[in-house]
Amino acid sequence: MVLREVLSVLSKSSPYAVSTERDQSISVHLDAVKDYLYIKTDIESDFKKALTSLSPIDKRIIFLYGSR
Repeated sequence: MVLREVLSVLSKSSPYAVSTERDQSISVHLDAVKDYLYIKTDIESDFKKALTSLSPIDKRIIFLYGSR
């Protein structure tokens, strides 16, 4: 398996990568509730900081792993 295929499998196994089709009027309300209830995690902050610190010429891979 090549790296791209492995990453594809990992992204599909994430509960956050799953989305379902819904009635648009319900979806807007559910998205508003999810946004309101969302809690930013330390790993999210660290990941965003790592991404924004990269320059366009950097060639790096950032792995996130672990369990909740």
